Amino acid sequence: RIKRGDLVMIEAMGGGFTWGASLIRW
Repeated sequence: RIKRGDLVMIEAMGGGFTWGASLIRW
């Protein structure tokens, strides 16, 4: 599900917070 590019974007945007928001969206 997660691609290398997505990981880079997540880390650049703020890491944990962005990832949590994505989980809630899904």
